[in-house]
Amino acid sequence: MVQATVGSATRLAAVSDSSTPPQAHADAESGYGLINPDDIAEPVLRALYDYWHGLRAKGLRPRRVDIDPLEMRGFLPHVFLADTAEHIDDFRFRLYGTAVVEGFGEDRTGWRFEQHAYIENVHEVNAGYLFVRDNAQPHYLPNRVVSHWRDYQGYSRLLMPLFGETGQVEMIIGGAWFFLTGEPDT
Repeated sequence: MVQATVGSATRLAAVSDSSTPPQAHADAESGYGLINPDDIAEPVLRALYDYWHGLRAKGLRPRRVDIDPLEMRGFLPHVFLADTAEHIDDFRFRLYGTAVVEGFGEDRTGWRFEQHAYIENVHEVNAGYLFVRDNAQPHYLPNRVVSHWRDYQGYSRLLMPLFGETGQVEMIIGGAWFFLTGEPDT
């Protein structure tokens, strides 16, 4: 999903997958709709998307075992992996790249999602993960502020499904790009 503000309305959109007809995911009520992957503005996130999409182009439904960290050297510090579960609180971060640790100020490797319930926009964050799990489609959330206490720093996030042997989304590979929006208060 991409967040875009039109007037006072905030809209979210899923990254388009050419194998799925647009009408299958367009939903004006929820704000979900399709975008062009070219709208992924951050080069690191676009490289991650291109890598994942390249696996799909080979006829694969990308799985964890298909991911080769050596092929991800240029953007690996920005990558994280999360195991999915039936309930969002039971999702677990399997890997948290060094740039993600630095950007959020803590290493969440091994954390269950219930442990980050203190995050101000936890419902928005969780909605993206649930969307990927339930729809097997990428999710893009650009230009967010990390938190009110770190309002000088923003980030954009990309989430994409990794499939298990049953064809269900069992893991999510994501990337985060951090940027300054101002100066920290001293």
